[in-house]
Amino acid sequence: MVLEDDVEIGAGTTIDRARFTRTVIGRGSKIDNQVQVAHNVTIGEQALISAQTAIGGSAQAGDHLILGGQTGVRDNVRVGSNVTLAARGVITANTKDHELLGGMPSRPLSEWRKIQSLINRLGELFERVRKLEQKKDQP
Repeated sequence: MVLEDDVEIGAGTTIDRARFTRTVIGRGSKIDNQVQVAHNVTIGEQALISAQTAIGGSAQAGDHLILGGQTGVRDNVRVGSNVTLAARGVITANTKDHELLGGMPSRPLSEWRKIQSLINRLGELFERVRKLEQKKDQP
């Protein structure tokens, strides 16, 4: 396991050593409390990882990663540099650089926000559809 210069690790965090390669936490990275970093993970420089996050085995993350609280990164995924994941999101596939993501599975943050606003209105939308169907069925 390699912890580069100026890395901070919070209480209750577990960083697993790799069996054949290395688990690397890049220079200046800050890892909050109760984070799980699995074997063979590489995290680039200046990462900010919030509490209750899990990063699966052999995941690779670029520099300037930001993971909100209670997030996850699936094993064997490549996360680009300058990627931000909103709280409770899960990255399940490779990402490009400079992405803002949210949700589970993660998607562009703007798309996730639209979906969330629709979810909050589902009851109202179902009621409107029900009324339209009733109206359509009337002679």
